[in-house]
Amino acid sequence: MSAVSLFLAAILIYLVRWEFKGDKPSMNIYFHKIKRGVLLSFTNKQVLGLIILGSVLFFSGSLYANNINQPLQITFGVKVAFLGIIAAVFSGFKALVSALAYKFFQKIGPNFSLLLSIFITALAFLVLSQINTIVGLIFMLLLFLVASYKDQIILTLLQKEVNNEERSTMISTYSFLTFIIVGITMPLGGYGIDTFGMKNTLIILALLTLIFGLAGWQIFKNSHSADTIRVS
Repeated sequence: MSAVSLFLAAILIYLVRWEFKGDKPSMNIYFHKIKRGVLLSFTNKQVLGLIILGSVLFFSGSLYANNINQPLQITFGVKVAFLGIIAAVFSGFKALVSALAYKFFQKIGPNFSLLLSIFITALAFLVLSQINTIVGLIFMLLLFLVASYKDQIILTLLQKEVNNEERSTMISTYSFLTFIIVGITMPLGGYGIDTFGMKNTLIILALLTLIFGLAGWQIFKNSHSADTIRVS
């Protein structure tokens, strides 16, 4: 499965139109762009922290959405006929959060926004691992809303961390790395569900989210604080 995911990702990457003066789109140009972005990530600790944090949240969210969400709804007593309706309602709320995300971000700031995303995601996973009632839909909705908010905030922060010339490079690198990480680890997540069951997998996802999410947040926070001191 991971090989299939990587192959499909490579096709999509190739089909993307990049704007280069006098150059045609090619895999060589793209991977040169990614190489430059990876080097930039390791030299900019704030970007590195965002990539670590974003990757673990993207992985846990993708595994949950693709492998756990609907089967878990059925165990809560939701009829199959209502799954599509619930998905549509969730999508509507996600669109609303996307529209309001930046305003909320401006009020609470980057550090608290990222920390909130980590803890709410982990808490929702833990709660869903312990309950078996329709009330679980509230925490499912919360997961989708936080995922939508997190996506907007991380992209905003990445754009702020690099200059205009490197902006598209960094966004491409972030997307590339997160999809590669998820493509490799998703089959392991599926195996984990078969081995440990949905409930235990949710607990594992909560722990992974806390451990790696907080590690990425700490790297981002320390670098952000250091930059603030230098500016002062």
